Amino acid sequence: MEGLGRLFDVVQVVAPVDINGTGATGNRIHMVNCSAVTFLVSLAAGANATIIDLRQHTAATGGVSADLDIVDRAFSKSEATLDGDETWTLLTQVAASEVTTGAAVQELWAVHVDASQLADGYEWISVDLSDPAAAEVASVVGILHDLTVQRCPALLVNPNA
Repeated sequence: MEGLGRLFDVVQVVAPVDINGTGATGNRIHMVNCSAVTFLVSLAAGANATIIDLRQHTAATGGVSADLDIVDRAFSKSEATLDGDETWTLLTQVAASEVTTGAAVQELWAVHVDASQLADGYEWISVDLSDPAAAEVASVVGILHDLTVQRCPALLVNPNA
């Protein structure tokens, strides 16, 4: 069996978009079908920093939403042009829901969240991106891992159900 469906699932949280002027609100992921998610945030070179903001929710849509103030570390790769030869750099900070990126270079950020880190009553998680006040293309992919039920990819559970 392949890794997809056995070890992990992948979901588009923010499709590639220019976040100038509006930022981006990410799609929600239901954390009952996995033990953890790693968000990969890809940012084109921009003039200003972007804020990656983790949010937790009580419902797939609507409900109660709150910041997820658990991020005390994240990893990044950055270079004028990301071409696969970069190494990960560890960022440590006081636990917060936000991670502030750099600017002027391409960046790839990895932020890990365990399902157990969500507050009681919260089962969904998302990532929002701030408006950098300048042109910048960004995207976010969620890698759900430690799946509670392993299936062939075509039969995986909808990650927002």
